[in-house]
Amino acid sequence: MIPTSVDIFSDTAELLLGTVVSTRAALLIRGARAVLVPSVELVDAGATVEIYSPGLEKLLDLKVGGWVGGPASYFDMVEVTGILAEATTRIGALSLSGLSRLILERDGDVHVVI
Repeated sequence: MIPTSVDIFSDTAELLLGTVVSTRAALLIRGARAVLVPSVELVDAGATVEIYSPGLEKLLDLKVGGWVGGPASYFDMVEVTGILAEATTRIGALSLSGLSRLILERDGDVHVVI
């Protein structure tokens, strides 16, 4: 199945629930929470999409390595493909699970994680 490229932060993204989508966003892993935000500049804009991918942080540690000494272990731009679904809490409207692709960009380098 070819994923639909979509802005998962748009008002119409909910129309694609259950669909495999591909998007570009900033991955933020802080504490026990992994979310996508529109960009590193818009981290405080309030728009988040949960990421549900068991073992993702360990996989990232093996392939890339986390940020040391900062407030977040990961805060990088990614291209990600997964299934768009409702969030598990009311804080976020959407979640992304069943990841089939995740490419992380850091300091001009591209890391294929999944």
